[in-house]
Amino acid sequence: VPNTPGYQMLTSIIAEARNRGGATPEADTTDTGVGVEVQVALPEGGEAQGTVFVLARSTGSAQRMPAAVLRRDASQLPFLVRLDDGASMAGQSLSSLPLVDIEVQVSPTGQPGRANASWVATVGSVEPSESARVELMLEQLSPDQGSAPKESGTGDIGVGVEVQVTLPEGGEAEGAVFVLARPSGSTQRMPTAVVRRDASQLPFRVRLDDGASMAGQTLSSLPLVDIEVQVSPTGQPGRANASWVETVSSVEPSESASVEVILEQISP
Repeated sequence: VPNTPGYQMLTSIIAEARNRGGATPEADTTDTGVGVEVQVALPEGGEAQGTVFVLARSTGSAQRMPAAVLRRDASQLPFLVRLDDGASMAGQSLSSLPLVDIEVQVSPTGQPGRANASWVATVGSVEPSESARVELMLEQLSPDQGSAPKESGTGDIGVGVEVQVTLPEGGEAEGAVFVLARPSGSTQRMPTAVVRRDASQLPFRVRLDDGASMAGQTLSSLPLVDIEVQVSPTGQPGRANASWVETVSSVEPSESASVEVILEQISP
């Protein structure tokens, strides 16, 4: 099953970040209709830290785009969540799928993808319904099954764009920072490449390149890209959820391309 770093980064952009307090949160019930409840647990004696991503994908589809995603902190394990249309993404609806594959990843760095995971679990061909439920026991990955965390959002030091992101003097931000690259002038708003950081890391520098590209796209193939940075207090991407944003247009990716972005606050 392909799990490229670029594709997997997409899940951190469009994940439903519905973190709740408490050691054992209740299931998400934004939509009480068709869906799948997922019980996630560690084996006895297991310890995990970082972020837990719970994903649902269409069974048998060549498209690896998740249909629904939820995110939790590993400190909340064990937990029960519900994947349904309330957690669906980008115009998709989980309730329309006859069968889904469920995957859980635990990422110490907060970046999704098996390359960043320390624990994983999967179950295939689950039929969404009002009562569907699966129980997943996480399995630990050996070090050679993952990869070390990278300071930039890349496994490639070739063609790309380095992005320096800062707040203005006196500015304060919290939540998730999404650094996106899209083809310049395209009406398609799907990012070509994405990197996600925590606002507590500001200021920071990341690199957008083919290692951060998504779903069969390659940033290095684009003549010009538009760079956009969003800070989301809720962890959900999109300008509607952003407290700070900024864009830089018509950037030519190269081995030495670099831009500086000073975020601008959005009024409520």
